[in-house]
Amino acid sequence: MTSKEYDKLDPVKQKVLVAFFHTGVHWAPILHEISYIQWSRNGVSTTDKPRDYLNDLNAMHEAEKFLISKGALPTYEHYLDMNQIEGEGPWYGPFNATASQRAKAFVLTMSSKDVTGNI
Repeated sequence: MTSKEYDKLDPVKQKVLVAFFHTGVHWAPILHEISYIQWSRNGVSTTDKPRDYLNDLNAMHEAEKFLISKGALPTYEHYLDMNQIEGEGPWYGPFNATASQRAKAFVLTMSSKDVTGNI
């Protein structure tokens, strides 16, 4: 997946991608009304929902630990730097990246050819 492809996804699809790469669970939203979303987990309707990776730094920290365990930290840091280059706000290094920037870098890392062969 490229950065531009990721940017075209709506936030729900972005969250689903992070959750899949982090946990292996296939989440799918079931829209009942505009303001209410029920989720399907691996094809079964559930009251559970994926973590809010785009806004929750704690959730992204858990995903980052998964990346580190796979030896993908250099690729991840590369994509964090790319977020800054693409103008997603002020950049002060990976320690100050937002949850959204981390989520994007996580998906790009996990979908890169450098990493997929090691998982």
